[in-house]
Amino acid sequence: MITITQGITLIFLVMLSIVDLKTFNLKDGRIPAVLTTSFLLVVFILNFDKSVSMGLFGGLMAMLLVDLDVILGIPDVKAIIAVSMSLQSIFGVLSFGVLMLGITVIFQFIVLKYITKWKKEDIPYIPLIMIAYAGSMGLGMVM
Repeated sequence: MITITQGITLIFLVMLSIVDLKTFNLKDGRIPAVLTTSFLLVVFILNFDKSVSMGLFGGLMAMLLVDLDVILGIPDVKAIIAVSMSLQSIFGVLSFGVLMLGITVIFQFIVLKYITKWKKEDIPYIPLIMIAYAGSMGLGMVM
């Protein structure tokens, strides 16, 4: 069963994914900061009891992904933190992180190998975050 927090998280991810897909290859294509910051605030309010510790863990995971050059932008980091804040356990955050890393690495490999007109910085990552979140929900890993 999907909780209210998970439903709102999916709605925000769908909305941010649409914006990301529409603007990822534009010269100054950016996701408005107000959308990602609002996402963080809403999830924090809805899941206050667990959001700080899960969000911190998700933030550390996002920083690792930036250091590994897997993701590139602040909106991606904010989305990962907000998704992590919506999760109820370390296991949920870890399963989301593993799925996201796997999906992102596979997508990067396919895009960079077979779609030569794209560069790494052109890849829209928020849809991949949404797919990983939905996949972890589908596998029953979001707790």
